[in-house]
Amino acid sequence: MTDEKKKISVALVEDDDEIRSMLEILIDRSPGFSCRLVFNNCEDAMEPLKKHLPDVVLMDEPASALDPKST
Repeated sequence: MTDEKKKISVALVEDDDEIRSMLEILIDRSPGFSCRLVFNNCEDAMEPLKKHLPDVVLMDEPASALDPKST
């Protein structure tokens, strides 16, 4: 088994370019993890996630979800 197959595959969904870039680097540099898929938004992520099925999906919480007045 190769090292790549042993790693936990991670998909990242983050709309902030700077945060997304930092998280991707952090994940890739963490032993046992590989950031395989990276997206700006959930809409772009849906179809590829169905096809590639990562072990973990990390996504940020929309600010509107934290505001009880917006629901």
